[in-house]
Amino acid sequence: MIEIVEGDIFASGADVLVNPVDCEGDSKAGLAAVFAERFPQNQDQLYKACVAGEIAPGGLIVGQTLDGTVILNAAIKEEAAGISSLLWLRSLAANICAYLEQCPADSIAVPALGSGQVGGLP
Repeated sequence: MIEIVEGDIFASGADVLVNPVDCEGDSKAGLAAVFAERFPQNQDQLYKACVAGEIAPGGLIVGQTLDGTVILNAAIKEEAAGISSLLWLRSLAANICAYLEQCPADSIAVPALGSGQVGGLP
């Protein structure tokens, strides 16, 4: 079942949280900045993966919080100053579904990926 909810993603209680990121590991704006502040160990892992070239737009880097909540770092754009694309969004949707097929979860919180002032999609 899909339920659309507005509010704080961190208060959702979801087993999996989706973090919208760029491929530079910058995480200085938008929701990615909040994830970086709340989960510095995830940010360190993400940054190292970005520097190593392990993620491209539409790809995922799987992280985890100290309490066991899974973070799917979802690359929605190439660089911090760039904009998102529908092609990358479709790829992310497919990759998130593939992850959930391999690692089922009771709940997942997905923000409006690529939208707003930071992402550029309507």
